[in-house]
Amino acid sequence: MRSKHVGAALGTMLALSLGTPAFRVTPTVQDGVTPSPVPSARTTTAFPTTAAPPAATALSTSTPRLIPATEPTTSLPPTAATDPSPTPPDPRSLAVHHRGVSFAVDPVLGDEVYERTETDSLAYAELSFALEGSCRDVGCITIHPVESYRETIPFGADVIDGLQSAMETHADDTFPALMAHILLRAKTSHLRFQNGAGMRAIVMKGQDAVYANNESVVYEFHGLTDDGRYYVAATFPIDAPMLLSRCCDPTGNTNLAAIPAPELPDDDIQAGTLIRGYNQEAERQLDALEDCGFTPNLALLDELVRSLLIAPSSESGPAPMDGIGSLQVDVDYRGTWYREMFDYTKEGENIAHFVLVVPESDADRATATRIFGSIDYTNTPDALTTRPSEEEFHWALEHVYHAPGGRFRGQFEAGTYYVAAAFAAAPLDKEAAGHPQDAILYAGMTGGGASSDYRRIEIGPGENAVTVSLTDQDGWACPWLYVHDGDSFDRRTEILRNIRGKQNERTENTPIGMVEIVHGSITLRIVEEKDEITFIDELYLLVEGIELRLDATTPMAAKVARRDHDYLVISSNDSRQFRFRLPDALAGVERAAVSVVVSGFYQPREKSSPPVAWFADPLWLGRHAGPYTRDRVSD
Repeated sequence: MRSKHVGAALGTMLALSLGTPAFRVTPTVQDGVTPSPVPSARTTTAFPTTAAPPAATALSTSTPRLIPATEPTTSLPPTAATDPSPTPPDPRSLAVHHRGVSFAVDPVLGDEVYERTETDSLAYAELSFALEGSCRDVGCITIHPVESYRETIPFGADVIDGLQSAMETHADDTFPALMAHILLRAKTSHLRFQNGAGMRAIVMKGQDAVYANNESVVYEFHGLTDDGRYYVAATFPIDAPMLLSRCCDPTGNTNLAAIPAPELPDDDIQAGTLIRGYNQEAERQLDALEDCGFTPNLALLDELVRSLLIAPSSESGPAPMDGIGSLQVDVDYRGTWYREMFDYTKEGENIAHFVLVVPESDADRATATRIFGSIDYTNTPDALTTRPSEEEFHWALEHVYHAPGGRFRGQFEAGTYYVAAAFAAAPLDKEAAGHPQDAILYAGMTGGGASSDYRRIEIGPGENAVTVSLTDQDGWACPWLYVHDGDSFDRRTEILRNIRGKQNERTENTPIGMVEIVHGSITLRIVEEKDEITFIDELYLLVEGIELRLDATTPMAAKVARRDHDYLVISSNDSRQFRFRLPDALAGVERAAVSVVVSGFYQPREKSSPPVAWFADPLWLGRHAGPYTRDRVSD
């Protein structure tokens, strides 16, 4: 980890060498301890954000060597020693495993990790990325048992209670601060790690107001394990190009690109006002800065946090794992459509994989298709929610796991489960997504993707593996929605996402962001791009919250005016165009926030079936949208 400046010695430390380890175990073996007993049906241990779990690195030879939990002697466990083809380590990341705490770290962030062993520490573990220096300067991760933190740390209970509340409500209006004021906070986001969740932000804390600067601003993460037993706090130094290079004395600034800091007046009240205004501008610019604009890359720090697994052993020795099995799921997409349309790869930045593992007792509550179809993929992958109209499926989110690189690994109580997989896809760039350049484009912004049906499996003690294959027939909804911007039609999103078959027909409300108003109208084009048939029962817009329907004299208006099962049918490679005139209440508006409300479903067309199917519609025959590409339709 890059050091901002070297501080005082931190006392005796235990080195974990990442460069040339003296002892290495295969990636399939857990670290030196066994996770604590599983408190419920599952304990999440998904793969870290790298493509494959990195090779484990034990302590250097100058310290006691950690023994793998399943190892009765000093030799490797038979399952690891005899595996002819263990999962290869990711060359980009190295792994730290110590006392049940593990994580993957990119070498850019550092090649050594130390454990503080100060006798007066109340933490379970304190890991630092340099032998000397404060956490703010060199980076560190601290793990506390929640109960002792509540009871022994002043105001510790307030920190834990506030964090628990934020996790339950997914709020981001507060951030943990122990006996300090938050002078600046930007880039606040919720993150999940392997067996817990928390919040991260770029923050500057202190008692006295100072101009935002790279010596004082840090990356912080605060989280709790899913079982509520451990609190984790991570702090890392981070620089931003628009911040002053030094704390407290702007005249010593050496960063010519920093926001100019005005000279402070002698009046303390005026000076405080000036500093607050300066820091508010710094917050605005930090929030707008891309991840790669920070040093180190903000995404690398997020990946480290996501890879955390906090599963300490009990004081009496390794916790028993009887009745617990490890499940590995590989998602295998064998189609071509998403490769052609979205440049699909397992490691693609625009692809997010998910695995659904539902206990047998809950499997009859909803099909995998309905669960995956209820998820709002427009949030970050760490903050999945159900769409407002699908809140009845919110219970299933606790069974949905992220599978970076198409791979998931978890620990579950032995028993019968139903397993399914999915991926969400988005265009690689914002322009292709039809969003303004200042929009944050997460994988799944458009919601395009594919999902499988359930597979019934038995999870027994030890290793269990399953591969879930997906083809283009498993793909989610077309048609695609295009919006006219005055010159051409831009691809914006899909509609009727994952609403496959008449039995699943329902109403979907899809926000599509800001839309250009052209000659007082909004013009949409719906294009069916896959080998399937779409049935639209009702269609209207919400424009700045105002309901907007097609004029009764508009062709096809009667077809989509109400839910009466008189469907507008759109076949493969066909399209329909709709023009909505704005009411007087929106006269003069040039751009407006729009949501598309549509009722209906789609049905994959059987290869052997004739083009006309389900419902006869003369408008359907012989129609075509004209030339179109994967990103733009010509007018």
